[in-house]
Amino acid sequence: VLDDFVASSFGVTNGRGGVKVTADGSVTVTSRVYNDQSAAGNGTFGLFVDAVGMDQALATGIIPFLQNRPASSAAGFRGAIGWFNPNATAVTVTFRGWDTDGTLLGEVSRSINGQTHDQLFVNQLWAALADYGDMYVSFSADGELFIYGTITDNVSGDGTYIPAAASN
Repeated sequence: VLDDFVASSFGVTNGRGGVKVTADGSVTVTSRVYNDQSAAGNGTFGLFVDAVGMDQALATGIIPFLQNRPASSAAGFRGAIGWFNPNATAVTVTFRGWDTDGTLLGEVSRSINGQTHDQLFVNQLWAALADYGDMYVSFSADGELFIYGTITDNVSGDGTYIPAAASN
């Protein structure tokens, strides 16, 4: 067990990124990604994220169960989409936002440099979706990526990790 792995191994206490684990034997890798607000009397909150194998990177897929209500609304959830490019070279991905009734809400393409991670709120990808209800996102890329969504409850602050699912 490696507690606070990123801080103790790399000296990073405020950031984000991917970690690639290799071993010459069997290992189990999981993580708890959290925000420690205990000094302010607010405890911790965060997400459990299971490790994924390189065979689980996707070129097309879907992120279900998203929503993007502002945190200030004190209602619903705010959503985000994250990605990690495990490749040495850039991959171009197109994200498409959809209403649950199948209406296309918009699309945006991004070039994601090799070996990089980022995560953006839904409204950072599409400003027009700054206060949008239930939706989902599909994606297609010219290479395989690890893509996921998150939603954060605007009342409790609890988060949910949503791994992308393969699609045709």
